[in-house]
Amino acid sequence: ELERLAEALKEIDKSLEEKQNENISVELLKNKRMYSIYETDLKEKNTVNLFDSKDCISGEFVFLYPPGIPLVVPGEVITEELLEQIKVYMEANMNISGLKDNSNKTIEVVK
Repeated sequence: ELERLAEALKEIDKSLEEKQNENISVELLKNKRMYSIYETDLKEKNTVNLFDSKDCISGEFVFLYPPGIPLVVPGEVITEELLEQIKVYMEANMNISGLKDNSNKTIEVVK
């Protein structure tokens, strides 16, 4: 009986999470490119807190996965709008990936 109850609660939780994410639209921003990915790869980088990286040039990819949409690529300027968008996705438990820091707290930026 307890196993059936646990499974039912998991299903309810999963369906609520899916419905919560349905209300969030994925908006693609046109980020300003400062360097090509290749040029960025050759530059020195610092690691900074993700939400303190406004106006920095990204040194790495940030994806929304699934479906694997790049939110920012190396060489693009990190804007306040982008950081707000990432925060909304994180608060909705959507998967942000691509950062070397698996906790998604820091990002590499060009010095």
